[in-house]
Parts: sequence; C-alpha cells; structure tokens
Amino acid sequence: YLGSFESADCNTVSGWAWDKNYPNGEALTVELVEGNTVYATAIAGTYKDYVKTAGYGTGNYGFNIPLPVSLKDGNTHSLSIRIKGSTTLLPGPARAVACGSATSRQSFSSNTIQTIEKQEISLGLACFPNPTDGIIYISYGTSEGQVSLLSISNIVGQVVWKMPVVGIGQTHGQSFDLSTQADGIYLLRLLIDGRSEVKRIMLIKKL
Repeated sequence: YLGSFESADCNTVSGWAWDKNYPNGEALTVELVEGNTVYATAIAGTYKDYVKTAGYGTGNYGFNIPLPVSLKDGNTHSLSIRIKGSTTLLPGPARAVACGSATSRQSFSSNTIQTIEKQEISLGLACFPNPTDGIIYISYGTSEGQVSLLSISNIVGQVVWKMPVVGIGQTHGQSFDLSTQADGIYLLRLLIDGRSEVKRIMLIKKL
C-alpha cells in the first residue's frame, strides 16, 4: 500500500491511500482509529491532482472523513488511518486533536476557549517520496485565510527555499526540486501561529 495521512483537525481528517498491486481495482476503504478503536470508515476514491502528478496511478485515491462527534469531547485523541482488513497504518505520525463540543464549551471562560481553539489547529504536514532523488511533494492543511510559512533548510540551518501560504480551508499540494542541492538531510518546516511541524528529508541523488 502507498499513501499518506495528511491532516486532522476538528472538522475533517484527510489523506490518500492506494493499492499499487491493483492500480485499477476498487478504491480502498480506510479506517479512522485510535489504538484498536475504529471511529469511522471512508472510501479512498477522491481525486488529488498532486498524487497523480507524482506518478501514482489516476490520482483517485483521496479521502476526507468528517471528525466524529464522539471525538469532540474536550480530550486529546491520537488518531491514525488504517487500511481496512489489514494492520497497515498509513505513513505519517499519529495526529493529535483536542476538540470540545459547543455544549461543553459554554461553561468555559473566554481564555479557556481561546486555548482550546489554538489546540484545534493541526498542522498536518506530509512529504513524499522520502528519501528522494530531487523532487519532493508536500501536502499540508490550513484553515481558510490562515497565514503560514513553508520552508526547507539544510542541516546547518541555511534556508534553501521558503514560501508564504494563505490557507484555503483544504489540503494544499506543493512540489519542490532539491536536485540542485548537495546530498544529505534537509528539514521541511511548516510554521503557523508561532507553532511549527518539522519533517526530515533525505536527499540521495541518482548517480
């Protein structure tokens, strides 16, 4: 299986999944899980242009799962995506969400509500292929109108690429060519509201 667990927030969980052994077969079914508990399932059949551009079949392998109400209890939940009928989890770290229902928030002070709202922002950064021989495809989710900064730096901290991004309320796709850089480790960083998520990229160019 190929794919990526791209993002999770208090509205939607998204990513893509593909069975490379059956590229023209039925779309995979994925499960939203926490440990062994299954909260929701979805068909991975939505078109994602950057997946097709990356060379993965038709690109019709995306999914978007509305976050179940049962997870909006004010507690922090660590979520993963599993291929139904298997033990395979999609690549990408477990995503932590902390979402309170409208009812549970009514008794909170304004300061507490602001704290919870900040916790609800999930950076959802993913990149592939990794290791790469040059081209890296990046996906991330931001809220509509939210300003963020995407950057790549080398291991000594020199920024080799950066791009400001204004959120559109859904998953972004972006590619970058590292082939002009020296082989080694690079750090992909997404900065939002003073918080950041970092992914390590290994560049190994073909001889």
